[in-house]
Order: sequence, then C-alpha cells, then structure tokens
Amino acid sequence: MGNLRLDTVTARQIQDLYSYLAEERGFKSGTVRKVHSILSSVFKLAVKQGLITHSPVAGVSQPKFEQKQIEVFTKQEMESILRHASYKPPKAYLRWLLALRYGLRQGEVLGLKYGDFDLVSSSLKINRTVNSLPGKGVVELPPKSKQSARTIPLDAEVIQLLSQIQDGHGFVFTAEDGTALEATVDQRRWRALLVESGIRHLPLHSARHSVATHLVNGGVNPRIVQLLLGHSSAAYTLATYVHPSLENMREILEIQRIGEIKPLTSVTLVSSLNSGGEH
Repeated sequence: MGNLRLDTVTARQIQDLYSYLAEERGFKSGTVRKVHSILSSVFKLAVKQGLITHSPVAGVSQPKFEQKQIEVFTKQEMESILRHASYKPPKAYLRWLLALRYGLRQGEVLGLKYGDFDLVSSSLKINRTVNSLPGKGVVELPPKSKQSARTIPLDAEVIQLLSQIQDGHGFVFTAEDGTALEATVDQRRWRALLVESGIRHLPLHSARHSVATHLVNGGVNPRIVQLLLGHSSAAYTLATYVHPSLENMREILEIQRIGEIKPLTSVTLVSSLNSGGEH
C-alpha cells in the first residue's frame, strides 16, 4: 500500500490487506492486529493534520484476538532440563537456572550485569532489559513496566555459580565482542538444550509460565509469585501465567471431597520479595 495516496485508500483495500496477511502470508491474528493499530494511528494523525477528512480504518473490522494455548513443562521435565544444564560451564548453567527457577524474562536475563548481583545480601536487582533492533543491534531498554524493576533473593546454588565466574564486569551473558548476547543465539542454545535433555520443544517463554504454574500449584502465595515475576497484580499472574492441568483439577476435587484442603503458604526461596518487589 506504500504507493497509494492517503486520500485514495479505502476501507476495502485495508480489509483486503488483512486477508492477504492472514491467508497468504500466514501471519497470526496478533500480528495483523498490530498492523491494524499502526494504520489506525497513521490515519488518525492524517485527519488531525488536515491531510484527509476521515479515516478509512473506521470502516474496517480488525481480526479477532485468538488466545494462544500455552503449554508448560512438567516438574519432571524442568528437573531434567536443569540436570543436563548443570553439566555445562557455570555461566551457561546460571542462565537456565534464572529461567527455570526464577522465571526471568529472556530480555531481563540477557540484560544482567555483574553489578546487579549482590553476593552479600544474596539478591539480584532487575532494572533493565535488552532487545535486538534492526540496524542498531542489541540495545539496553528500561524494564517492561514499573513492577518489572524488582529485587529478588538468590539461593546458595546461584551464589556458588557466581563465585566461579571470574569476568566480574559488564554484561554476564555476552557475545564474543563483550556486547549482550542476541536473543536469536540464546534461543538456539535453548533448543539445543532441550534436544540434549530429550525434552519436547516449547518456546523459551514457556519456562516463565511453567515456574508460575508450579509455584502456585505447590501452594506458594500468588502475591509472592507476582513479585518474583514482576507482574502488575497477583490476579494477572493467576489469569495469564498459571495453567493447571486436568490432573491438577482432579486432585484438588478429590482433596475437597475428603475435606483436606490446606491454605496457601509461601516458601523460603521468595520470602523476602515483599520488601524488595517495589524497587
């Protein structure tokens, strides 16, 4: 559509574009909805500046949002992945511990610097993320949201791994030139680790969903899980990141039948999050 004048674009042309992207290019509804959002902003600005009298996007139906079914790893699968990762060098093992034990986002992990770790207080401050931008390479960005900037406690195994890493400055996970590791390289390593572990392939972000699911299913207070993951609310964590299985529901119903349901509790690993989550 780049060769068309703004005042000649019709709603039918935009609708045909959406159909082309979805049916011929195979783009998912979420991607087409982003295109719709961009075009809406473009034509809204054109109307505001007097270039056109009305927006053709107003007559277009945007694609319906299709909720993608999220799969999570079982606890046994997560243990197997970490067991295979533990045979790797300390830095490589640390990278996957941060994903499968703490549920950190990929950009958060790749944006970590040695100064973010406090070995005295056994804690980690997450105050940046990184992203790969065309023409700019890997760039530092602020956290995804206010709640994403947080402090989390570290266990003894992570502290021991950090003591074995001698670099001590700049980014922890780097390319050969010392810059932050690109996401595509990290994803290739993730796929390779799953193959080595003999575990089914799920996207790296599924590790984050898996951590949330098993913490809540294990009785951890959802507020603690929210602070660990850096979400805006416990309700969002429960609605978006916790995926009980059919067997989970069956087990709870059986426990309820015999009157043995117990209240939610927290765990030592994340007990200090209440004081550090707002940093």
